[in-house]
Amino acid sequence: MVDEEMTIESTEGDYVRSAWLIEGPKTDHSLCVLLDGEHYRDSVQALPIFATLMQRGTITPMTLVFVSHGGAAARHSDYVRNPQFARFIAEDVVSRARARVGSLRAERHLICGLSLSGLAAAHIALRYPTRFPAALCQSGSFWFEPDAFAQLAQQRPRVRTRFWLSVGDEETDTNVSHPPTGLFQAISQIAGVERARAVLEESGAEVSCHQYRGGHAFEHWRAELSDALQWLLRTE
Repeated sequence: MVDEEMTIESTEGDYVRSAWLIEGPKTDHSLCVLLDGEHYRDSVQALPIFATLMQRGTITPMTLVFVSHGGAAARHSDYVRNPQFARFIAEDVVSRARARVGSLRAERHLICGLSLSGLAAAHIALRYPTRFPAALCQSGSFWFEPDAFAQLAQQRPRVRTRFWLSVGDEETDTNVSHPPTGLFQAISQIAGVERARAVLEESGAEVSCHQYRGGHAFEHWRAELSDALQWLLRTE
């Protein structure tokens, strides 16, 4: 697997993000976009997990793109129901990956996120359900504007979409403000994820929701990643 660092700029000039591309096979295949790319690459250590599953044939080979989050303030702008960022991921990032990898011809891809980017992954899958029919949302911050998320879920086209949602049993904080921009969390992470599960299922999506023992930490997201990928990418 070849690791290539690149810069991706949106066609509208609003976004410039670093990314790390791991090229897939020479036969037709799909793409996996990982938001919070530094976290998935370095802290979750996702690449060895993907590589092992691909080598075993447990999941089909894919091209991986780890997209940089751009810093703490950028996360609080990009990952909170931002349609411009969603378009950047679904159109510019996918197009750039296809330009680099000639065998990346499939249309249906996977998008992954954790914490605030888990919320973003769900939003992008809802906005672009045919491009991203599968979304991994690890401890997604669904406490952010839950009514708006519910409205988006209700409006989504009736296409088959899979969501893996998870949250820790210690994620019970409420009425907290998150630096650097002061995003306010009124309800717990658990309550937000549970509500997201309900509205997604009501919208016709296929949801696998898991509560693990522990808090908001990379070690838990790493531990569940293999199971999540196998469920999201199964072919039956």
